[in-house]
This record gives sequence, C-alpha cells and structure tokens, in this order.
Amino acid sequence: MKRLTVSVAGRAWRARIILGLSVALAGELHAAEVAGDIRLSTDGEAVAWAGQQVTLNLDLLTTGFSFSDQHFLLPEVSGGFLMQTDSTTIKLTESRDGETWQVLRYPIVLFPQRRGRLAVPSFEVRFRASAGFGREPRLFTFKTEPLHLTVKWPPGAEESSLLITTRSFDLRAAWTPAPAADEPLRVLPGDAVTLRVTQTAADVSGMVLPGLPVPSVPGMAAYSEAPVVSDRASRGALTGSRTDAVTWVFERPGRYDVPEIRYRWFDPSAAVLKDLRVPGRSFVVSEFAGT
Repeated sequence: MKRLTVSVAGRAWRARIILGLSVALAGELHAAEVAGDIRLSTDGEAVAWAGQQVTLNLDLLTTGFSFSDQHFLLPEVSGGFLMQTDSTTIKLTESRDGETWQVLRYPIVLFPQRRGRLAVPSFEVRFRASAGFGREPRLFTFKTEPLHLTVKWPPGAEESSLLITTRSFDLRAAWTPAPAADEPLRVLPGDAVTLRVTQTAADVSGMVLPGLPVPSVPGMAAYSEAPVVSDRASRGALTGSRTDAVTWVFERPGRYDVPEIRYRWFDPSAAVLKDLRVPGRSFVVSEFAGT
C-alpha cells in the first residue's frame, strides 16, 4: 500500500493563499457595502439679479461612516464668476428609503454678470467613503449635472459695466496730501498726489468688485498700484473689500481738474440703483515756489 505524504510547507503555502484571498474578498465586500452620491443645487430660487451673490450647495453623500480625499475643481462660467470663498463645510444627515446618509456640504458662490440664462457646466467630484472604522474605503467618482440660472438685469443700469449688487455698499476715499474741498491745492512740477479708494460690500467677494477708474488728465502722469483684495466670512456671511490707489505726478505748470468718480450699485431689497461718488479735486501747478 502506498502512503500519501503532504509536507508541512505545502500546507502553510496553501493556507497563506486562502488567507490572502479571504482578506482581499473581505475588503471588497466591505467597500461594496458603501454607497455614494453627489448633488449640486441652488440655495433658493434659480432666479437672481446680475451681480447678486447666488449660493450653490455641492453635497457629497454616502451611507458610509466617514469621508476622505475629497477633490473637485470648479469650472469657468461664461457670464459669471464661480468661486469657493470659504473652506468651511457643513455636516448633515438625510434619510433615503429608511436608510441614513451622511452629507458633506460645500457652499459655493456664483456672481452672474449678464442677463439671460446662465449655465454652470458639469464638473468632476471625487471622494472616498468607508463603511466603518478600519474598513477599506471605497473611491467614488461622479460628475455634476449642469445647473441653470435665470439672470435679471436691473433697469437703468449700463450693461457694459461691471455691476455691484449688494444690500450694503460703503466707499471711502482719501487724498494725500489732502486738498481743501473749496480751493485748489497748490503744488510744483514733479510733485505728486495720491488717491486711495476702498470699497466694502456685503455678500460680494472682493475679487468681483470693480477697479478704480483712473481719469486721464493731460499734464498729470498716472501710476496705479496693485489692488489689495480681501474677503471675510463669518457664519456664512461674506464681506468683500478692495482698495485701489493711483498716484499722479504733475509734469508742467497749469491748472488741473480731476473729475469726480462714480460707483453705481444696485440694492436688490429695494430694487433701486444707487450712487456713491469720489469728489473731484483741482490743482494749480506753479512754475516756482510761492507763485
């Protein structure tokens, strides 16, 4: 009779294969238990004034325990500015067919700048979600559905200019040196004056506030500084600011008048256009000091 011999090494090798297959299969099963989804929607009606902040909500959803490796790149929007002004996320839950889904919400803001129908193109969203602690996370890749918005243009506003639409707008201007309001400032050729203007608006990013329009005055060479732009977000409320400065150097004797500068903005709550102005200033350049 022949004796069947099985080596210990062979049994160990087979055991390692079976264990490896079991671990891999368990990881796949754990990952497969997790479902995912995304959603892009407007926070309110899909109708807005041009220049008005529209909040969009990008929701990442999963039946799993946690999110990781979230990634998305916002597309360019023709006729508007789409941006993420705050890195804060909101954690929510919702029920679908009796099952609890975790929701990770990213608020995104859109500033439309032309009338008519505006489209936010589809863009890719990726994230991982795990069924629980120590479980293998599953990678999800989705594309948002295009989102459409109807944009109204305020009556009386010029469509060729960038429109500021806000419930609150503040404008501060300062000349250095400061001329008197009722008489020209006397200077010499080569002297310089600087105008600094700061805009502050509620619910508007500083990135979309218009630049300082610099009047062209023959005999005064203008040099603009790079703008200082900032945003402040507090409990979901956005306040944007922009500071511009221009320096004029007087090239020759004479009288020079810098005209007033007007900033036009639209108050959506009252549905009216309003103006804030930087007063004009006059300068007399003498050929010699004291003349």
